[in-house]
Amino acid sequence: MGGGFGFAYDHPASFRVVALTQSAFTVETTKQALSEIAGLTTRPFTQEELDRAKDNILNSFLFRYDTRDKVLAERVRLDFYGYPANYLETYKAALEKVTVADLNAAAKKYVHPDKLAVLVVGDSAKSSLDWTT
Repeated sequence: MGGGFGFAYDHPASFRVVALTQSAFTVETTKQALSEIAGLTTRPFTQEELDRAKDNILNSFLFRYDTRDKVLAERVRLDFYGYPANYLETYKAALEKVTVADLNAAAKKYVHPDKLAVLVVGDSAKSSLDWTT
């Protein structure tokens, strides 16, 4: 199971969850994924989860901006969408200031389990599609 969020520069970004499983476990796996998504708004995040997420994002900068070409391309993109010239520098500082309380508030504000679009792809002959249990 995995997922993430998009980074749309000029419109709301997507949030996605991906679960790969055998066809026989499709319904069970999908229900578990939906339960995890609902938990984003009901179970508080931990400091450990926040620290790991921050580290992942900050460490990704090592490869996203490891050449002049990549830095220039990102600066051009940010400029095109009207971001401030110092956005990359202020982004890092702002990310470091995020707290668990901020994260919980953002999840409650932006994650809406009742408004999900669910796409299931697989072999229906090998999966019981009884969503009621």
